[in-house]
Amino acid sequence: MRIQFRIFLLLLIGSFTSCIRNEKTAKETPYANPADTINLFQNKVDIKYASGFKVEYFPTYKKVQVLDPQNPGKPFGKYLLVERGRPYEAASDEVVIEIPVLNLACVSTTHLPFLSHLDLEDKLVGFSGMRYVKDEKILKRIKEGKVKEIGTETDLNKESIVDLYPEMLMVYPYEGMDFSSLKKAGIPIVYNSDYLEMSPLGKAEWIKFFALFFNKEEEANHYFSFVEEEYNSLLNKAKSAQRKPAIFSGKAFNGEWHVPGGKSFAAAMMQDAGAVYLWGDDAHNNVLQLEMEHVVEKALHAEWWIIVGANNGKYTLDKLQAEDSRYAEFDAFKNKQVLFCNTFESDYFGEAVAEPQIVLKDLVYFLHPELVKNYKPKYFYRLQ
Repeated sequence: MRIQFRIFLLLLIGSFTSCIRNEKTAKETPYANPADTINLFQNKVDIKYASGFKVEYFPTYKKVQVLDPQNPGKPFGKYLLVERGRPYEAASDEVVIEIPVLNLACVSTTHLPFLSHLDLEDKLVGFSGMRYVKDEKILKRIKEGKVKEIGTETDLNKESIVDLYPEMLMVYPYEGMDFSSLKKAGIPIVYNSDYLEMSPLGKAEWIKFFALFFNKEEEANHYFSFVEEEYNSLLNKAKSAQRKPAIFSGKAFNGEWHVPGGKSFAAAMMQDAGAVYLWGDDAHNNVLQLEMEHVVEKALHAEWWIIVGANNGKYTLDKLQAEDSRYAEFDAFKNKQVLFCNTFESDYFGEAVAEPQIVLKDLVYFLHPELVKNYKPKYFYRLQ
């Protein structure tokens, strides 16, 4: 009963706030005087690789769009980021958010490293799927009770979110998700489409997206420049390799083999590491579901095999073969050239997104050992 009353109260406040905002929008405009030379944003981001968002700067506000690559003319969301206390005029399809944001909730482990690298972990008050968190800074806040569970990525606990009342809730624009009740409660919904990026650097560049909401552009630019330099240096080394070994990825599940499409993030990483990805000529950016016989026929003699999966304990070739005896037929298995990333232990779906240069270095270390020496891989190891 108490929760229901709180929700009703917040809905009432949200409606009242909305009325105030609409009245303010109708009466005030940002710059009636063209001679006004104020500029609050000395540091700006320049987007080079990411295709999923864009930003336009104005003296006291920013206009941000989160884009849908499948439908360029219809963005997932439009946002007007206004410096606190400044007047604004918002379009009917823009979500107004005062910046810098004081707190937020989000739904994916891929969001967490960007907060950490920008020293914003103290802004996180809600998260979905805490059992998947491996970021030490965030785990500390969870243990201290400063971050609350808000359900799962596809089944959010709306009452918990309303109770937290974050200044923004960052979510994925999955089809079928309904955020109408949260919007009515006055909680700004911010869409994040980083999972649609097709390049490792494009995905890592989303740190700049997070920076926009906290005026952390300078820090984001500095971090990403380092990542970009390291990544491209390794990329150029891999390009110089005389041999480019054939490689494939994944394994069978319920009779089907899931492999990354040729235009996917994973495919780009393998190719950037100086390998020939067997499905590199495919035009899809998502996961392909293939019959195992087809994969065996095409990848039987490939030199390397990459698997990303969760295993509680040491994963070995014997365990792999026990799952399906046909795995032992692959040359990569016979030659012990199977690379495994254990997501049960490593933060591959978190920190790795923000440091693609480390993932790339892991792969180059195995595929071209002459190019990377005296190095201990962080995410991948060779199955024995």
